[in-house]
Amino acid sequence: MKLLEAQVATYELEYGLVKVSAKTMHVYFNVDAIIDLETVYQLIGISEVHFRNQTFGVLLDYQNQYTIDPHALNFLAKVEHFKGLALLTHQQKAILNFGIVKLFFEKPIEVFYSLENAELWLSNKIAA
Repeated sequence: MKLLEAQVATYELEYGLVKVSAKTMHVYFNVDAIIDLETVYQLIGISEVHFRNQTFGVLLDYQNQYTIDPHALNFLAKVEHFKGLALLTHQQKAILNFGIVKLFFEKPIEVFYSLENAELWLSNKIAA
Protein backbone atom coordinates (compact mmCIF):
# COMPACT_ATOMS: atom_id res chain seq x y z
CA MET A 1 0.00 0.00 0.00
CA LYS A 2 1.45 3.33 -1.04
CA LEU A 3 0.44 5.97 1.49
CA LEU A 4 2.01 8.82 -0.43
CA GLU A 5 0.49 8.19 -3.88
CA ALA A 6 -2.71 10.20 -3.46
CA GLN A 7 -1.40 13.67 -2.66
CA VAL A 8 -3.93 16.09 -1.31
CA ALA A 9 -1.73 19.18 -1.01
CA THR A 10 1.85 20.40 -1.21
CA TYR A 11 3.29 23.24 0.86
CA GLU A 12 6.53 24.99 -0.03
CA LEU A 13 7.76 26.48 3.20
CA GLU A 14 10.92 28.31 4.24
CA TYR A 15 12.45 25.16 5.70
CA GLY A 16 11.36 22.69 3.01
CA LEU A 17 8.48 20.90 1.33
CA VAL A 18 5.48 19.21 2.96
CA LYS A 19 3.45 16.76 0.86
CA VAL A 20 0.11 15.79 2.37
CA SER A 21 -1.73 12.61 1.41
CA ALA A 22 -4.90 11.06 2.80
CA LYS A 23 -3.26 9.89 6.05
CA THR A 24 0.33 11.20 6.09
CA MET A 25 2.55 14.22 5.86
CA HIS A 26 5.86 13.60 4.09
CA VAL A 27 8.30 16.35 5.07
CA TYR A 28 11.42 17.10 3.01
CA PHE A 29 13.64 19.55 4.88
CA ASN A 30 16.15 21.78 3.13
CA VAL A 31 19.85 21.30 3.84
CA ASP A 32 20.77 22.74 7.25
CA ALA A 33 17.15 23.46 8.20
CA ILE A 34 16.35 23.69 11.89
CA ILE A 35 13.30 21.87 13.25
CA ASP A 36 12.39 24.18 16.10
CA LEU A 37 9.17 25.15 17.85
CA GLU A 38 8.06 27.45 15.02
CA THR A 39 8.59 24.71 12.43
CA VAL A 40 6.68 22.18 14.53
CA TYR A 41 3.79 24.63 15.01
CA GLN A 42 3.60 25.02 11.23
CA LEU A 43 3.42 21.23 10.84
CA ILE A 44 0.73 21.06 13.51
CA GLY A 45 -1.21 23.78 11.67
CA ILE A 46 -1.06 21.80 8.44
CA SER A 47 -2.20 18.68 10.30
CA GLU A 48 -5.19 20.57 11.73
CA VAL A 49 -6.24 21.63 8.24
CA HIS A 50 -5.99 18.15 6.70
CA PHE A 51 -6.41 15.67 9.56
CA ARG A 52 -8.90 17.22 11.95
CA ASN A 53 -10.54 14.35 13.87
CA GLN A 54 -8.74 11.62 11.90
CA THR A 55 -5.57 9.67 12.54
CA PHE A 56 -2.37 10.47 10.65
CA GLY A 57 1.39 9.91 10.65
CA VAL A 58 4.44 11.92 9.66
CA LEU A 59 7.42 10.82 7.60
CA LEU A 60 10.57 12.97 7.92
CA ASP A 61 12.89 12.59 4.97
CA TYR A 62 16.46 12.92 6.24
CA GLN A 63 18.22 12.81 2.88
CA ASN A 64 19.50 16.32 3.66
CA GLN A 65 21.17 17.11 6.95
CA TYR A 66 19.12 19.17 9.38
CA THR A 67 18.90 19.87 13.10
CA ILE A 68 16.06 18.66 15.30
CA ASP A 69 15.09 20.20 18.63
CA PRO A 70 13.70 17.10 20.39
CA HIS A 71 11.67 19.14 22.87
CA ALA A 72 9.99 21.11 20.07
CA LEU A 73 9.28 17.96 18.07
CA ASN A 74 7.49 16.47 21.06
CA PHE A 75 4.73 19.07 20.66
CA LEU A 76 3.74 17.13 17.54
CA ALA A 77 3.40 14.01 19.70
CA LYS A 78 0.81 15.83 21.82
CA VAL A 79 -1.57 16.18 18.86
CA GLU A 80 -4.49 13.89 19.67
CA HIS A 81 -4.85 12.03 16.36
CA PHE A 82 -1.12 11.81 15.57
CA LYS A 83 -0.07 8.13 15.59
CA GLY A 84 3.60 7.90 14.64
CA LEU A 85 6.75 9.45 13.23
CA ALA A 86 9.02 7.69 10.72
CA LEU A 87 12.47 8.94 9.76
CA LEU A 88 13.78 7.94 6.33
CA THR A 89 17.57 8.07 6.10
CA HIS A 90 20.75 6.41 4.93
CA GLN A 91 23.05 8.50 7.10
CA GLN A 92 24.66 6.97 10.18
CA LYS A 93 24.84 10.39 11.86
CA ALA A 94 21.07 10.81 11.49
CA ILE A 95 20.46 7.46 13.16
CA LEU A 96 22.61 8.41 16.13
CA ASN A 97 20.96 11.84 16.47
CA PHE A 98 17.52 10.30 16.14
CA GLY A 99 18.30 8.07 19.12
CA ILE A 100 18.37 11.22 21.23
CA VAL A 101 15.05 12.42 19.80
CA LYS A 102 13.54 9.01 20.60
CA LEU A 103 14.30 9.51 24.30
CA PHE A 104 12.01 12.54 24.45
CA PHE A 105 9.27 11.54 22.00
CA GLU A 106 5.99 10.39 23.55
CA LYS A 107 4.52 8.47 20.59
CA PRO A 108 5.80 5.69 18.31
CA ILE A 109 8.90 6.69 16.39
CA GLU A 110 11.18 4.62 14.14
CA VAL A 111 14.08 4.95 11.67
CA PHE A 112 13.91 3.38 8.19
CA TYR A 113 16.23 2.89 5.24
CA SER A 114 13.45 2.37 2.68
CA LEU A 115 10.37 4.39 1.88
CA GLU A 116 8.29 1.22 1.52
CA ASN A 117 9.12 0.05 5.06
CA ALA A 118 8.45 3.50 6.50
CA GLU A 119 5.08 3.65 4.75
CA LEU A 120 4.13 0.16 5.93
CA TRP A 121 5.04 0.97 9.53
CA LEU A 122 3.11 4.26 9.40
CA SER A 123 0.09 2.57 7.88
CA ASN A 124 0.09 0.00 10.73
CA LYS A 125 0.37 2.74 13.37
CA ILE A 126 -2.44 4.76 11.78
CA ALA A 127 -4.70 1.71 11.53
CA ALA A 128 -4.09 0.63 15.16
